Amino acid sequence: MIRIDRHEEIDGTDNSRPNRNHGVREYSCPQYPRARGYSRQPLLDACRQLTTLYRITGQAVGVFHAGAEVANIFCSVDRGAALTVRESGLGAPRFVEYTPAPRADLSRIRSSSDWSDYSFAEGITRKSEPVTLVTTTEGA
Repeated sequence: MIRIDRHEEIDGTDNSRPNRNHGVREYSCPQYPRARGYSRQPLLDACRQLTTLYRITGQAVGVFHAGAEVANIFCSVDRGAALTVRESGLGAPRFVEYTPAPRADLSRIRSSSDWSDYSFAEGITRKSEPVTLVTTTEGA
């Protein structure tokens, strides 16, 4: 089983909102060091990282507390990568299908050739525009 270590809570532990932990925890995977982060759902987020970064599917993966020998929760990597948690506020949280956020529309980004008539030496100015530097010697 792939081990995901659940570390300290990093959000909500101060006294500004007593008895109200937000549940964001650091997690890491000793066997796959790039699978790490901060999450309210570390098992599912780690599954997505294992699938994306290491192309792992079908293996069992579990979340372990510090020093624990038995996982608190576990699933297969591909099943965990396909799920997320939805909290409606009207009952218990539910596992639902994970839908990635839409990718940014990159068609509006200028290509490097579009910037060829700009000078970056003195800030962004058109090459055809003169750049005037004003210096003062007041108080000298």
